Amino acid sequence: MADPSNTNQELTTEIAALKEKIRKLEAEKSRRDWEHVQLRLMFDAEGEQMDSAHVSRDINELKRAEEALRETQQRLLNIIEFLPDATFVIDREGRVTAWNRAMEIMTGVKASEMLGKGDYEYSLPFYGDRRPILIDLALNANTEMEKQYNAIKRMGDILFGEAYTPKLASGNVHLSATASVLRDSRGAIVGAIECIRDNTDHKRGEEARRESERRLADIINFLPDATLAVDRHGLIIAWNRAIEEMTGYTTEMMLGKGDYEYAIPFYGEKRPILVDFISSWDDDVARMYSFIKKDGDTLYTETEVPRVRGQKRILWGKASPLRDEHGNYAGAIESIRDITERKHMEEELLRVNRIQSLILDNGIVGISLVRNRVFEWVNPRLPEMLGLPLDQVQGCGTRILYLSDEVYEKRGREAYSALSKGEWFDLDLTMQRADGSTFMGRLLGKALNPDLPQEGSIWIFEDVTDRRHA
Repeated sequence: MADPSNTNQELTTEIAALKEKIRKLEAEKSRRDWEHVQLRLMFDAEGEQMDSAHVSRDINELKRAEEALRETQQRLLNIIEFLPDATFVIDREGRVTAWNRAMEIMTGVKASEMLGKGDYEYSLPFYGDRRPILIDLALNANTEMEKQYNAIKRMGDILFGEAYTPKLASGNVHLSATASVLRDSRGAIVGAIECIRDNTDHKRGEEARRESERRLADIINFLPDATLAVDRHGLIIAWNRAIEEMTGYTTEMMLGKGDYEYAIPFYGEKRPILVDFISSWDDDVARMYSFIKKDGDTLYTETEVPRVRGQKRILWGKASPLRDEHGNYAGAIESIRDITERKHMEEELLRVNRIQSLILDNGIVGISLVRNRVFEWVNPRLPEMLGLPLDQVQGCGTRILYLSDEVYEKRGREAYSALSKGEWFDLDLTMQRADGSTFMGRLLGKALNPDLPQEGSIWIFEDVTDRRHA
């Protein structure tokens, strides 16, 4: 459907030209009527026969003028009737001179019932009472009446307005309308025209979209992670409460900003960040990140940023595209999490683990973690005591410690009895090396959880042969 503003401007120009042509034709018809009368009077008064060809010519020209007038008027009505938007025209006195088919369908009022009517008759189908509407405001500005419209705008002779109308058969309908005065060639106002479009579905769609955007904004604002979103032009459309708290930059300061403004709270300068990589990859900027991982349309990263509230922080980020109902790119969203403390804890844990590994791997006693009587982990000293490689001890059953099945079962019962009470189990045991030689070993064990001793226990093994023989 054509843009109503362009359609109405073209129509206004066309109607003005047609009105002027009608005025000229009517003036010509009036002159010819007078000339024809004068000719007849001269013939009657003098009693002489005039040139019949001259009279005939005047009559023919008169008929042609009348026919042109009718054709022009009909052409004007055909144009208005052809318009897809509900359209009507009034003269300078406010009488309806045109009421097209689309208007009949919209209002349920036939043109035959409306043509020639004045006194705001045309407002009854829309509002149920006689009152000025947009077409009247085009003719005569009225500030108070304009307040009845949801939106109204004037551009020269043309007036645009939107309003809900309660009396149409389809119910409370939202209409958008364009009205303009009609002028003759001399610039004098001869009437006005109004085109009306039922905009209810579009308006409901807009309201539904705004409601959806509001809900989305509420959801984003509720997210615990700092979150921002940009449209396809890189303008900020969301900046939630968590990112306000992280950066100190408020939503009011950031919404609508573009040109990488969102990077300033993190880097102190305008530059692409992870959310920008969704629409455009930049190798130079990508190298500034420790890594960027891609999973489908989603990007992940961890990086150190130099300036978050004046401090260096380590941030985790996740960015994904936003798409419209057709699947086209409409923008992108990024969630950011401050993982500085976690990374420091991980680094501290690694440091402690390295120290523990040094102690355990270089210990003078064997140490192991046993689960369900299987060596889940052992330090190097225990396989060394048994004369076996590490892979033949770690992952193997504890049966290799005992000389017989009978001893293995008996000591197992004793050990689990003590472990289940939360006690240390201490045992001196004759153990056999891989080469067949024996030694006296001391076993000391305790359950990680006395209620489930089989699920895990720590054991210390010591070769006490020399001590026992001393």
